[in-house]
Amino acid sequence: MANTIKSIRRLGLESPSSRVVAAYYFADGDKRKSDDEDESTTIERVSRTLLWQLATSYEAMQKSVASAVDRTSHFDGALDLWDQLFFNNKERQNSNTTFYIFIDSFDPDLVPLLQKYSESADRSRVRVFLTGRPELITGYLGQADGIAYADVPIARRNSDDVEKYIIAQMDNMPILRDATRQGISEWREVIKNELRDKCAGDYFKLNTSLAALAKVDLIEDIREVLKDAGKPRTDQIKSEIRRLNNTRTLKEIGEINEIILWVDSGKWFFPVDVMDAILSVKHRAPALTEQSVSLRRRSSTGEAGQGVADEPALLSTISLLPLAQKLREKYTLFGITDSGVVDWRNSEIKAHIPTKGTHQDDTIRGEGSSQSQVIQESEINIVRHFLNTVCPKELYKRFEFDEFFNQRLGAGLKEYIHHDPENADIKIAYTCLIILTDEDLRKKEVLQRYATYWVLEHLAAVDLSAADRELKGKVGPLLVRLFTEDDSLDSLFWPFGKNDPFPSTISLPRRCFWERVRRQGPVPPLTLRHKVVLLPIR
Repeated sequence: MANTIKSIRRLGLESPSSRVVAAYYFADGDKRKSDDEDESTTIERVSRTLLWQLATSYEAMQKSVASAVDRTSHFDGALDLWDQLFFNNKERQNSNTTFYIFIDSFDPDLVPLLQKYSESADRSRVRVFLTGRPELITGYLGQADGIAYADVPIARRNSDDVEKYIIAQMDNMPILRDATRQGISEWREVIKNELRDKCAGDYFKLNTSLAALAKVDLIEDIREVLKDAGKPRTDQIKSEIRRLNNTRTLKEIGEINEIILWVDSGKWFFPVDVMDAILSVKHRAPALTEQSVSLRRRSSTGEAGQGVADEPALLSTISLLPLAQKLREKYTLFGITDSGVVDWRNSEIKAHIPTKGTHQDDTIRGEGSSQSQVIQESEINIVRHFLNTVCPKELYKRFEFDEFFNQRLGAGLKEYIHHDPENADIKIAYTCLIILTDEDLRKKEVLQRYATYWVLEHLAAVDLSAADRELKGKVGPLLVRLFTEDDSLDSLFWPFGKNDPFPSTISLPRRCFWERVRRQGPVPPLTLRHKVVLLPIR
């Protein structure tokens, strides 16, 4: 669509009129967080975006729209806005202007607007171009009254582009890169033809299949990937979640769940570097309940070596692989958008992530699995007793049976990819409190910005009756530290700078409150949504 918009704007003598106006709406560019105060419907957001572009497209149109606004005291919804400001606008009826309206990702909420367009607009002067999934177009536009349209099946017309894309991806795969090796050129041709035909122009299916191919090398596995390439998106998403549950380590699954937490329940969209900094916070959590100890190599005399740098023990579990590479190679449910933030690779993935506590065995463990297949501790004890009876102690240790049993204990129930809405706010609040009460973390301004502004909102949103007891126990001591330690309390009212990557939206009342504390000493209790927090000021 972007290339089409560029082509329209470059029209010269081929233009149907002397002036061309192109207005566009991209759904991905208008994504909003759940806490956004704007509760507009899709048709209202689309109308607002398009009408603003149309109204400001050139001076005469701008004056005409302004005049219509002055004459009208009230607009009865989005459709009335289109009637008053555009369809019945005299300037719009000017014969020397052609309007092109582009809408990316069709939504059923737009059907009334398209019906109004079919009734009110001169199609030779106002043209609408929209993209959408074939089933949505036929299911809604095809069944709607008064809408006539011509469709262009992209899958049949962009096969050349799809083939070039597949070839470019294969050129980056170690197993397929060298076409001079025996049999490789034939397999490249098979893969190209299979993916082109089965994916039918669906880049989500295409990228899912290519990502799977990049991780296999056996011919049998390649055939299995090609066999699954034509499956519906839903099946491919479930298969991907199942594959990650089976192949990623417990720590990696924990990190995936942490990313799900912040993508789904965070108040902002997070750039890659900020998300990476957030993920590193959990590695500091153990230091909050015990003295931070540095590892030093000791000499034979018992004294610490002087030439060895300190290395915090709690940082030893942090991965050295950049997060962007992890998202691309390991955590394939996510992607990095054009604006550089971490988000779902496809918006449909979110709906298939199981909720913690629900039993979705086919997603977690695979088709045909059942609760009865979970390995119980009593079963492991029987096998362990048998092995201890028949195996010498040295042989038992050599095969590391205990480590194996610990990995298998409760297999399928220990950790799996999920989201946990009941504990989402308390988990984020816990992370914010760690940041505000830890001296080293407070030095990372991108972390302190988020924690300072949102910790109270996340705390207030916690449902204490549903939240995990262990998490509530962890939050309590941190709250005490926050309101009793000077540095921690100062960090809660840290002023934002002018060059922050996030909005400088700290409220004036907070600043005034802190100034009052500094000038007058003790102040009355601070009330937050019916919860009273005493602030002892020294």
